[in-house]
Formats: sequence, structure tokens, C-alpha cells
Amino acid sequence: LHIPASATFSVAVMDILSDGEHVLASDCTYELTTNAAGTPGGSRGPVGLMPVTGTVTLVGHLTTIERSATATGPFRIAEVSGFGASLTFEGITLKDGLAAGGRPSPGKAADGGCLLAFSDVGLTTPTVGGVIGARLVLKDSTLKNCDASDGGAIYLSAGSSGYLYKTNVLGSTAAAQGGGLYLE
Repeated sequence: LHIPASATFSVAVMDILSDGEHVLASDCTYELTTNAAGTPGGSRGPVGLMPVTGTVTLVGHLTTIERSATATGPFRIAEVSGFGASLTFEGITLKDGLAAGGRPSPGKAADGGCLLAFSDVGLTTPTVGGVIGARLVLKDSTLKNCDASDGGAIYLSAGSSGYLYKTNVLGSTAAAQGGGLYLE
């Protein structure tokens, strides 16, 4: 699926976060002005893109997804959760994610300012295609200026995995631990 530069990204996202690869417009900035419908502050807090529970790849070239400076309330950019779920970003800059304030329990609303990979380790841990828990992959990407309680840019809960290949984490801060990355 190709998402054109003229698309209102927050609306288009409702359709694209189905399983598969989705190509974003090159040399384009998509602004998120509010959290995605259905994520108004659930157990892990609001998120700009619909939470991924399947296998999704977003591909760009000089493409940026950012939380707008005029956004309503705090929200992280993206979340992947569940056993066997996988979210990949290729050639994309993610910036200005802001997890909700406070310090609730791990993997909750204040963690992962830009990205959250969450697996409920309290459940029996099945293996799905060799993957245990949620997986987050970043290739040729940048995470920039994100803030949270733990994991300013990325928070990986116990049972989740993360792979960063030719990826920069810049200017992100955490009030407690892991300005760039926090591993539970």
C-alpha cells in the first residue's frame, strides 16, 4: 500500500496498520495532531498510530512522522504489543513523541516516548515463528527529541526484542531511566 504525501496521515493510518508493507511518500513529513482513535489513555497510554498487533513494515525515504507542536495532549508515536507482533520502520525519522506524565508501573502510560514494544510476560510465553513477545525493528532510521519517564525514545518490556540497524537516537530524555533506550 502506498500512502501519498497528500493523505491526512492520522486518517490513513486506520487503514495501513494491517499486516504487510506500507510505503510512505519520499521527502515528506506526516504530522500527528492527536492520538489514534481508540487509544485515549488505555493501560499503556495514548499513541499516535494505531497499536500494532500483527506484522507491519513502514518504508520511507527522507520521510518523517512527528507529533505536531500543536498536538492535543501527550502521546507516543507508535506501539507494538502481543506475542509474535512485529513493527518495522525503514528510512523513517520519528520525532517529538511524548509519553504521558507520571510514573506508573513498567510498560504503562509514561514509558517509551517515541516507541513502545510491550509483551505481557505474566501470560504463558508461546513462540510464534521463533519470536517470543513483541518485536521492534529500525533500519536506516532516526528517533529524535522524544520524552518519557523511562525509555525516552524506546521502551522494550520484558519478553520483547528490538533491533536497530544504522539507526540514530538523538536528543531524547527520560525523567527516570534510559534517555535513549530502556530495556526492562
